[in-house]
Amino acid sequence: MKRTVTIVAVTEDMILSTRIAKLCNDSDDELIFSSFDNLVQTCNNIEHGVALIQLDSIFLDMPEYMNEISKINHMTIIGYMVDFDNDLRKKAIDSGFEIVFPLSGIIQNLTVIIQKVKLSLNDGIK
Repeated sequence: MKRTVTIVAVTEDMILSTRIAKLCNDSDDELIFSSFDNLVQTCNNIEHGVALIQLDSIFLDMPEYMNEISKINHMTIIGYMVDFDNDLRKKAIDSGFEIVFPLSGIIQNLTVIIQKVKLSLNDGIK
């Protein structure tokens, strides 16, 4: 039994949004676009998936943001930045992000990341 993955995307990038939509359509995975304000509630309604979050547009209030991200412990949390900032990357990793990429890296690696999430879910099926 193969599982599908739900991608929850918090992004303002229309080009990335269309690429994610095509990827999900091609792989029969679900895609939900969310605002950061609704992210935790959206993720809590999903059994397993990937949260993809644009960091440079929403990483404004660090203590509150860290608290919100820490509530999402059943999903792979990935951040990306249009303008890569190593200090922001470190803060994101410290607050619970598993991976942080520059925009170009997320475009190149999202398919592989989703495949790895699916493999880990399928390995858990008895």
